[in-house]
Amino acid sequence: MIGNEEDQARRDIVVINASAALVAAGVAEDFQEGAVKAEAAIDTGLAARKLQALARFGRE
Repeated sequence: MIGNEEDQARRDIVVINASAALVAAGVAEDFQEGAVKAEAAIDTGLAARKLQALARFGRE
């Protein structure tokens, strides 16, 4: 049970930070919209694919 709470806390922090970045980049109008977009990116695997692409780019 504790592990799930820790995992959820980590996810919440990532979503909050991503939401702020999306608002700053003009991709989301507010933090709520940014959080919805961030959660969707995580849940669909888009965020992981983008991270992998960035890592590949950094190795080139």
